[in-house]
Amino acid sequence: MHSVGIKDIMQTFSHPDVGFIGVLHLFYYTDSEKPSWKSKWYLTAEESLVEAKKILDNKIYNENKLVETAMNFIKFKYVDQFNIPTNLI
Repeated sequence: MHSVGIKDIMQTFSHPDVGFIGVLHLFYYTDSEKPSWKSKWYLTAEESLVEAKKILDNKIYNENKLVETAMNFIKFKYVDQFNIPTNLI
C-alpha cells in the first residue's frame, strides 16, 4: 500500500459484549536502514482521533480520493467489462 502513497492504516476493534476495545494504527516507517511497517495501539477513541487528524492535516493529497479512484478502476475493469458480480470482488 505504501507504493501508492498509503502509509497509515487505522482500524477500530470492538466486541458486542465488551464494546470498544481499541484502535490499531499501522504506519510505514522509513527513518531506518530498512523501511518497514510498525504499529501502535490506542486505548481510547479520543487518542486515535487526535492522531488521525494529525495524519490527515499533514497529507498533501486526499487519500480517500486515491482509494476511490482505484476502486472505480477495479469496478470498470472487472464488474462493467466482464459482468462480474460486485459481491465477488
